[in-house]
Amino acid sequence: MELGVRFYTLPLIALALVIQAGRTERLQPAVNGWATDRIEERLDRGIVAMLRENGDVYVGWRLLKDDPVDIAFNVYRATKGGKPSKLNSEPITATTDCVDRAPGDVSQVRYWVRPVVDGEELGPSKQAVIADDQASPYIAIGGKRAPF
Repeated sequence: MELGVRFYTLPLIALALVIQAGRTERLQPAVNGWATDRIEERLDRGIVAMLRENGDVYVGWRLLKDDPVDIAFNVYRATKGGKPSKLNSEPITATTDCVDRAPGDVSQVRYWVRPVVDGEELGPSKQAVIADDQASPYIAIGGKRAPF
C-alpha cells in the first residue's frame, strides 16, 4: 500500500513543481481592505539590553528585510565616559542576540551593533541601555478608554 502511494504522489508533486516553475510573478497574499499597496514600517535594529537575574546582560536586535543573507554583526559595549569594546571575537552570523557575561556597572553601560557585510563593518545601530525598572516585559502606552 505504501508503495502505491509513492507512485501516485511523486508524479503529482513533479507536476506541481513544473506548474510553479512556469510562474514568473512573486506569490504574495492579496491585499484586502482599503489599501491598494502594502505599507511597510521603516524599522531600525530595535536593539534591546535586559539585565538577567544572574547579572549577565541579554542583548538582542532585529534582522531587517533588506539585510543580505550573509550579514554578520559585531556587538559593542561602552560605559559612560569609557572606551567602547567589542564583545565578540568573530562577527555573529547565526543569531541576532548575545549575552554579555561581564557587563560591569550596568547603570552606566550602553550597547550597539554594527552590521558586517562582505567583510566591511557598516554604521552603528542606535544604542540600548538597561532600563531602570524591568518588572514589566512591555512598555505601556497611555491612552483614553473608549466611551462604551
